[in-house]
Amino acid sequence: MASPSSSRFLFVRTLKHMAVAMLCGAVAVTAGFETAQAASGAKASAEQQEGKKGKKLSRETLLRRGMEAAPKAIELAGLQYCEPDTAIELGKLPDKSRAYEINCKNDDGWIVIIAADGQSASHTDCVRAKAQGVNCALPGNENTHKMMQPFVTAIGERCNVTDANFRGMNPQDGENFVEIGCEGRNMSFILGAKPDRLRAIDCITAQAMGIPCEMIAEGAVANAQMDIYQGVLNRAGKDSCEVTKGRIIGVSNETGETIYEFACQNRNSSWLIGASSNPENPTRIFDCLSAQTVFSTQCEFSTQEQLYTDYTAFMTANNEPCTVTKAELLGKTGAGLEIREFACQGKPGYMVIMEDDKETAKRIFKCADATNIGGGCRMPENQG
Repeated sequence: MASPSSSRFLFVRTLKHMAVAMLCGAVAVTAGFETAQAASGAKASAEQQEGKKGKKLSRETLLRRGMEAAPKAIELAGLQYCEPDTAIELGKLPDKSRAYEINCKNDDGWIVIIAADGQSASHTDCVRAKAQGVNCALPGNENTHKMMQPFVTAIGERCNVTDANFRGMNPQDGENFVEIGCEGRNMSFILGAKPDRLRAIDCITAQAMGIPCEMIAEGAVANAQMDIYQGVLNRAGKDSCEVTKGRIIGVSNETGETIYEFACQNRNSSWLIGASSNPENPTRIFDCLSAQTVFSTQCEFSTQEQLYTDYTAFMTANNEPCTVTKAELLGKTGAGLEIREFACQGKPGYMVIMEDDKETAKRIFKCADATNIGGGCRMPENQG
């Protein structure tokens, strides 16, 4: 098993491995699973047990034949990172193909079926096989979760993998999902895997995606929900928000970004957080004005009036008293900062250039002084 210090190399290696075989290219071999399971377990089929003269084949013979066939099976299946430790012949299938279970020295485990003509092979990993009701039975494959440890290590998760179950694939982009259990953790998580991306998906997000975690006690997700939500806020630098409610607006298949809305005990209007699955990508922060413009959605946990109350407090804090009655997002600066326009009750309004945190002003201009900035203020209330 690779050490955490080699995770960068491991990430490259496992992505290539994954693209060729395990989570993104494995072909289901369910037609041979019953024979395969019988052969590697205590009970074997007649075809597999008997040789040419009707004599039952010993387990030692099947292991020997498995190791003899393993190099070809590995080559045909494209499992170039598998150095066989043990292998067993599982038997001949009705179409005259032959099935093998292979345990690799790097803790991978596979069911491989070589076609009758010996020119091609289909394969499935032991994690996927387990989801289809077949347990790999070679001693090195009894703990099928071990083969997931390098993937989990590669994404920086501090998790000693104790269990792994395949949860399905997104047919639109080929992303595969495996639920991972960790030693000492009450909460599992979902590992999402594509040839160019690995990501960890918490159980709250996974549930919204239609992939409920199954390794945890009933109600555990709900009990942990607020802690998970508060963690998202804290990572976004909004730890001042004492979350009282949260929801997931959606999950982007393109970026893996999860969009949350949070209600805070000490704030009138909601925060919206875009949390990327890639730790190298910054967390994005939105408020209800951004939600309307960027996501074409309305906040569910706060009203427009509550948003304007927060904007009024924001203006007062910046020594520009304004009871905000209307707000619009005009666009962005060259540096990507939002340009907003506020209308004020009983007085001319303002143009505000907002920092990324959406609660700090980069600059505030009276509309009368902003005529040369992006065409100036646009609201009728701010004309003249």
